[in-house]
Amino acid sequence: MQINIPSIFSAMNTNLVFQNKERAQGSYDMATRGDHGKASACIKCGACEAQCPQHLQIRDLLEQAAEMFGE
Repeated sequence: MQINIPSIFSAMNTNLVFQNKERAQGSYDMATRGDHGKASACIKCGACEAQCPQHLQIRDLLEQAAEMFGE
């Protein structure tokens, strides 16, 4: 789905850690520009989780990102 997962998570962290929603939204918009999918484009196949070295629950986190950024 061409979702830029690291950049989306970075935008989420900007909002959560620094409580800067405006900057986070700008970062998210940049991360999902062009051919990069939005967090809501995740089809929950789990392929990303199988490759994640941190063993993150990426599908759940992308769902949270979609809610956070108003999708």
